[in-house]
Amino acid sequence: MSLTSRHLGREDRETFNSQLSTLNFQRGLHPPHLRHLKVQSWKFKVESFLLLSLLLALPAFALDRQLAPSSRRTPLIISEIMYDPAAALGINGEFVELFNTEPVPQDLGGFHLGGDVGYTFPTGAVIPALGYVVIAASPATIASAYGLTNAAGPFTNQLSNAGGRVFLENRWGARLLDITYDDTPPWPIAADGAGHSLVLARPDLGESDPLAWSPSTSPGGSPNTLDPYENSALRAVFINEFLAHTDPDLDMLELYNASTQSVDIAGCAICDEPDAECFTIPPATVLAPGGFTNYTELDLGYRFSASGDDLFLMAPGGSNVLDAALFEAQERGVSSGRYPDGAPDIGRLAAHTPGASNAPPRQESIVISEIMFHPLSGRDNDEFIELYNRGTNTVNLTGWQFSDGIKFIIPSGTTLAPGARLVIASDRDRLISRYLQLNTANTLGNFSGDLSDRGERLTLSKPDNPAFPLQDFVVIDEVSYGDDEDWGEWIDGGGSSLELTDPHADNRRAANWAGSDETQKALWTTIEYTGKVDNGSGTNNELDVYMLNDGECLVDNIELTKQGETNNRVAPSLFTTTLDGWTPLGNHVRSAREAGVGDGGGAALHVRASSAGRTTTTSYLLGNFDRLWKPIAPVPVTGDVYTVRFRARWLAGWPFVATSMKGFWIEA
Repeated sequence: MSLTSRHLGREDRETFNSQLSTLNFQRGLHPPHLRHLKVQSWKFKVESFLLLSLLLALPAFALDRQLAPSSRRTPLIISEIMYDPAAALGINGEFVELFNTEPVPQDLGGFHLGGDVGYTFPTGAVIPALGYVVIAASPATIASAYGLTNAAGPFTNQLSNAGGRVFLENRWGARLLDITYDDTPPWPIAADGAGHSLVLARPDLGESDPLAWSPSTSPGGSPNTLDPYENSALRAVFINEFLAHTDPDLDMLELYNASTQSVDIAGCAICDEPDAECFTIPPATVLAPGGFTNYTELDLGYRFSASGDDLFLMAPGGSNVLDAALFEAQERGVSSGRYPDGAPDIGRLAAHTPGASNAPPRQESIVISEIMFHPLSGRDNDEFIELYNRGTNTVNLTGWQFSDGIKFIIPSGTTLAPGARLVIASDRDRLISRYLQLNTANTLGNFSGDLSDRGERLTLSKPDNPAFPLQDFVVIDEVSYGDDEDWGEWIDGGGSSLELTDPHADNRRAANWAGSDETQKALWTTIEYTGKVDNGSGTNNELDVYMLNDGECLVDNIELTKQGETNNRVAPSLFTTTLDGWTPLGNHVRSAREAGVGDGGGAALHVRASSAGRTTTTSYLLGNFDRLWKPIAPVPVTGDVYTVRFRARWLAGWPFVATSMKGFWIEA
């Protein structure tokens, strides 16, 4: 999870948000560009002023491109990746660019670039303040092609053109940055064979989010410099709709002007390969604001492949890619396009509307409705995906398959009735044993591969022609999920799955997903320990309760009794009307009494921890460490035997809660 303003202390957060609001106003930026600017909290007060001062001195377009950290772990970012360079350079044109977002140099000695390629920086290697370093497959080739003098390398192996991985580790082997890129949407496809690079245009989203990346403005990329901002009217023209499986109708492609001014598109080219023969848009072709123009295969001089193809809109002279679309196998007579017109996503449309505003997305009966991608157990074989039939007819799923994310072909004879659900499991037998509502009739498995804990694209496809069940799979539903709080709370290893809140909503949108509510599913548990008060440190004059990592639980009936006695040394701790003397501090400060949820139906202590709690023996730190505490009276004597006992029920997050005498004299 990336650091945002909400992870800072209240005072720092208010200062942070105030400064960002001022900066946004001065530069005319929309809040999303900077609202998640990541900073290292321990350096915040010192560096925020310096950073904001530097940002104000730079052009507005630079603010959301390559200047902000993408992770709280490091001020470095992987700012550009050229994985499929122009044919003239071949693999020698590959490079990875790092940028230092801090106003001080950074020592790179011993740092390692890994993944598909490998390179370890030598001792003494330094990246300048607010500067770049380019690591290349062939430093000499990059130096000659781009006029660089500081290209590092060579790195070993090569970057994959079909999706790969690049990560950065520090000299001690700690993973600082990690990117698994792809050559299919939602990753920019102009970087796949059209000579453009991947540029980290929105680092505030985190480097692992495909929406953080854009194609470079021009082919060849921009190593060792900011990717230039191109304020061209042509950038407002999009491939808006296409029909690729017709027979006997005509294939068609539609362009749309999303701007408020007329755009001259004469000389632009439409290609299905960037280096192939293209259709050149004739002179005097002007798109009005919000206007459309469309071309059939008779105009273009070629047909699209119904099995899947690439489409490129090229600037005059083929200087760069203005827009691109990649599509998989298409269903006969069903067009694909953007909704609303000019939107980022391309999907199947409810109707074919050449030269007019696009119809809404096609409403398929079968949707992906739940995803368990990072189970609380941490075990891949606890993963699953749920399908739901939101239609009115039973659907035969024979031969349907998951082709992106995981691999699984639904067996012959599988049907799904209206309103019914079907679970696809990583380990079918294990999942059925863990969920009482599952059985062999509503659960299939085992799928191969595993769901990424960081988010990825899932696609559910069906054969276009049942007579040929192993070819031309048409994507019926797809979800490119993420692991952040935009998608749901406690979904990333915190015990919740991703659930579609409304089965009729667009499941491509994060806002329509939420973490599953697990709070009523766990049982009350007794946590108890009996032992001598010994081997501690300091004065054992308080009892502490804390989570061992971020999470939530209920605690009730806390008892601390000396052997042979019934007197509770922290009595009462039933939370009948108040917190009964318990004080929440630090990252447990949101803990509170909650009525009607206790063991037996009364009130309980709702423990909320934003990170791991701790106890200490140093009295001068009182108020600065993270736990709930209550005085013990009288203070236990060393060597006496005590029992500590309480009832707890897990709600979300890490499922471990502890109670300890201050100084660890006794702990459960």
